[in-house]
Amino acid sequence: MARIIEKDDRRPGVAAAGVRPHMPAAGVRPHMPAAGVRPHMPAAGEQRRHVHVGAPRQRHHLGRPRRAQRREGLAVHRADEGRERPRQVQSQARGGGADRARVRGDRHLHPRPESERVLQRVEALEHGQGGVAAPGPEALGVSCLCGSHRIGAARLRAAWHSLAVMASMNRAALRERVEALPGLRVLLPVLAGLPPAYLVGGAVRDLLRGADSLDLDLAVEGDGAAAAREIAARLGGDHVEHGRFGTATVRSEALALDVAGTRRESYSEPGALPDVEPAGIGEDLARRDFSVNAMAIGLSGDALGELHDPFSGAADLEAGVIRVLHQASFRDDATRILRALRYEARLAFRMEPGTEEAARAAAGEGLLDTVAGTRVRDELLDLLGEADAPTAVARMGELGIDRALHPALEAAPDLVASVALGCMETGADRALAGLAALAATSRAEGLSPWLDRAGFKAGERDAVLRAARRAAVVVREIPGAEQPSQLHALLAPEPPETLALALGMGAQAEPVLHFVRDLSGIALEIDGSDLLAEGVPEGPAVGRGLAAALTAKLDGHARSRDEEMRVALEAAR
Repeated sequence: MARIIEKDDRRPGVAAAGVRPHMPAAGVRPHMPAAGVRPHMPAAGEQRRHVHVGAPRQRHHLGRPRRAQRREGLAVHRADEGRERPRQVQSQARGGGADRARVRGDRHLHPRPESERVLQRVEALEHGQGGVAAPGPEALGVSCLCGSHRIGAARLRAAWHSLAVMASMNRAALRERVEALPGLRVLLPVLAGLPPAYLVGGAVRDLLRGADSLDLDLAVEGDGAAAAREIAARLGGDHVEHGRFGTATVRSEALALDVAGTRRESYSEPGALPDVEPAGIGEDLARRDFSVNAMAIGLSGDALGELHDPFSGAADLEAGVIRVLHQASFRDDATRILRALRYEARLAFRMEPGTEEAARAAAGEGLLDTVAGTRVRDELLDLLGEADAPTAVARMGELGIDRALHPALEAAPDLVASVALGCMETGADRALAGLAALAATSRAEGLSPWLDRAGFKAGERDAVLRAARRAAVVVREIPGAEQPSQLHALLAPEPPETLALALGMGAQAEPVLHFVRDLSGIALEIDGSDLLAEGVPEGPAVGRGLAAALTAKLDGHARSRDEEMRVALEAAR
């Protein structure tokens, strides 16, 4: 008899809120119970739903009438506004032995096909049938017994979806899709005779989603730098090596790609750069951030189109889940917290509860301060530059990541959304304006040391700080700038990020857009040397004359070079 205990998932592959799924350590095979040992039964009152399945050889089909299900040994109880009480059912599964199960729920529960068949399909795929190197049962966690295997009940649905994906994505289909990627038909013959190569990272994720991918990342079992040199030579292109991690970029007329040797990583302390050493593709995938990014597709010889998915990334991709590979992931590299939020926003996914709790805890422990500031800056600006950055910013606030970055930052998703529209009108940098929006409600001056530690360039730092300080002033003073020269005097000293933030905070749009489109490009035909040639002494008089000429030109009182000179000389003398 097989018993399936389903957590109350809202969608496949996502554990119920507050439930932390078990994540087995790398290389550890889940415990296999001894013969005759009954699976653990949850205590009464646990918030779980139970489906009692009869003899494992019986077939249960979705949508069968309840009467037929009862005849086959499946009893499903439906609590209907308290009018029915839970009842006990005697099973015929073990030679007539009694086995009692309480079945609770607020709706009729349809069982999936029996778990034995699911596991048989997993094993078939694991052994390469259909050309897919699929995850074995040990990759799915542990929670309940299914036949002779132990599988994570919280991930049984995800496994089912993963099987559907893999069944339809056999090697031939994957091969066709890989060959259709831009530049791959040129690259594949070039790989002949080189060590085994794999497509990895976001390119695999996006290929399985049916989305376009701009980046090609290649992992080679062996010396990645040497492979990059050979690939560049065969393509007639060039390459740039990036040192410590054995990575390189190859560019040719046909394509551009990043090449790295497969490796394992270890961290001497939280936030440190990893120590690396060569390893196979399995350990290379195990060092990655999330399961949806820990997949590879073979590119060499007969392995072309073979999917390697040791962490059920296809299942999480289907379920819309962001999941770390181990519980110390954020401790090893806290920038993964920001990356998880970015992927949530970009893919419309959600961190599963265990990953979300780990992210919240890591932020609360201050682990973001253990990482080099430049790496935090890069991830933060990437997040704020996303098309759906407001969603990521809202999640920053939910998890306390804004204050963990700096106490002066406050998640303001609505303001970030409005600022993004302002950036389209003003030409402001979306990420910098978004960061200014996070600091607009507090004392931005306190941000300056943090921005310096994070490696912001002087121009970027000044744009963020000035926008955060001045946007509210612009909102307040624009109504009084009635003349073009007054509007120019108010807005010309400001970076575009100030204008975008001011628009996001409710500034009158018409004057701002009038300045951007019509006034910001106006310039004098004369300059200081012209005034000096006319006998104006060096010093404040030159600046005073030029300012008067520009005011007259903006307001329509100086329409030629001669008129500009006349106004300037009058003001300077």
